[in-house]
Amino acid sequence: MGFASPAQLFDASWTAHRLSPLYHNKDHQTLIGNADALITYAKRFHDVLAGDVLRGVQGTTAVSDALTKAGSLIDCRWEHTPTFDYWDDNLEEDRDSPIEPKNTLGILVTIDYENITYRAALLAGPDGYTPTSTDRRRKQSTYLPILLTRMPNMLRQTFTQFLSSTFDAYCSVLRLPSDFLCTTLEAYISSLTSGESSTSTSKEILELALKETQLTLSFGQPVAPALKAIDIALPRETLSAFALDNDTSSFSASLSHYLERHLAMDVKLGYSKDLNGKSITNRYVWLSKVANGAFVLTTEGRFKLVDMSNRHMDSLDEQEHVHQKIISASEQILRSLVQRAIGDDMAS
Repeated sequence: MGFASPAQLFDASWTAHRLSPLYHNKDHQTLIGNADALITYAKRFHDVLAGDVLRGVQGTTAVSDALTKAGSLIDCRWEHTPTFDYWDDNLEEDRDSPIEPKNTLGILVTIDYENITYRAALLAGPDGYTPTSTDRRRKQSTYLPILLTRMPNMLRQTFTQFLSSTFDAYCSVLRLPSDFLCTTLEAYISSLTSGESSTSTSKEILELALKETQLTLSFGQPVAPALKAIDIALPRETLSAFALDNDTSSFSASLSHYLERHLAMDVKLGYSKDLNGKSITNRYVWLSKVANGAFVLTTEGRFKLVDMSNRHMDSLDEQEHVHQKIISASEQILRSLVQRAIGDDMAS
């Protein structure tokens, strides 16, 4: 059984979607751990791409240009993707070993054209696949709540239609509220700095991993009719100073305090609560994008993880230490996306 490296999730700009369970009992009892099932569905989708389906929806010049530039269809593969830990410990050298569901991150779909490769990833999460219920109907399905796509809109629509018709599945773009972006950034910072022996070490790791950070604030129509958004660029030294500020509880609080004090901008990043303790959202100013040297995340569901394994560090031990922290922090982002998709996160 061949596998796709989880490293292929890095250095690619994805669109995140919420995906309902995939029902497949009429063909196979399970998808996870079943190489024959993946071969079957890969061939079926290949037949869709190679047939008349795409030709029938070519209604715009943009669609035609995208297909023309891609060239001829070469191959379509569906492969299991192991979790990061299992790949590092067992499969980096031996890619023919059997794999259990608990060690499976998800399924990677690769579509090779003559001039370009497109991908989609159906993910269970970094903790591996676990059936969610003993219910009979659930036993006939596979639940991979996150779908990541990296392909043109027309091809994306064809793929999601294939999932819908083949597995009776529903797919929608995963919108991410401002609070989610703030919480994800805070969690990433916390993951990088946890367990470090000194503030100087935490500062060094933060600046190496996150580098310069850009935050995009978007504005509602009533408060700024002529202003849609502004970008706040934070040098690495400024970001680490806000993150490690002992006078505030978090990076978001430090930045909010700075914006209010020096720019007269009342921006409450992160969670705000009313008198009853319920989460409330600022309708007029909100965080719509986080972009730094480690990841990109937007409210529209666009998402990217950056591979930093080759960044220069003084020693191999230091490189391995930082690399493992970054992988752990990246896993936390994927875990949060899964929780968001299944509704098991903060109410927002």
